[in-house]
Amino acid sequence: MNNNSIYFLVCSILMLVLAVFGFGGNALFYDSLSQVSNWVLLHGLIMFSWLIWMCIQSFLVRNRKGRLPKAWFSWNVLLAPLVLLSLVLVTIFAFQSGKKTLEDLTFNLFVCLNFVILFRATMKNDSLGGEYERYMVMTNLAIIFPALKRISGFLNQGAELALVFLACLLMGVFVYELRVLNRITKVSWLGLVLIVFGVICTAVLPGLQFWEALINQLLL
Repeated sequence: MNNNSIYFLVCSILMLVLAVFGFGGNALFYDSLSQVSNWVLLHGLIMFSWLIWMCIQSFLVRNRKGRLPKAWFSWNVLLAPLVLLSLVLVTIFAFQSGKKTLEDLTFNLFVCLNFVILFRATMKNDSLGGEYERYMVMTNLAIIFPALKRISGFLNQGAELALVFLACLLMGVFVYELRVLNRITKVSWLGLVLIVFGVICTAVLPGLQFWEALINQLLL
């Protein structure tokens, strides 16, 4: 297994561990599993399946070149819409029940948007020479923030600490690319721009009356 493959595999495993700790810890320490809705359990199962599949792909890549195998492409196309749909529905239901604020809803909507953009870019770049794996890492980074936010909650901290965690993960990608490639790849810049855009919109939109009125009209 080459160094690139090891790096991508470590990234995939790390995000799986963060997601399991964030959402699993929330279920075990804060919520009784009997009180967790079937939608949330289904969402957790879908997310776990997605992250496990990303780890499996990272392991299988090794020194492979060429195009993305059809079986991998099929599973990606099957799981990605389920991830997106479950995240959207869980976010909406939590907002309607009062468990999520307008800020939470706004950020999660941009998480979904970033996931769609990065996943589409991933599928258009299905070469196994390294770029595909980088796109998948950034795609997973786009949806890991809710887990980081829950981990911050365990530490009695706010979303600011989760943003610090996310910045550290992005920094790790940038440092690796600078050391190995002597440059920052376009997918890393794309991921950074999308995440920063989502943070800015989350800080601005909830304070605007038209945004609050629009969300309330659509969802409440």
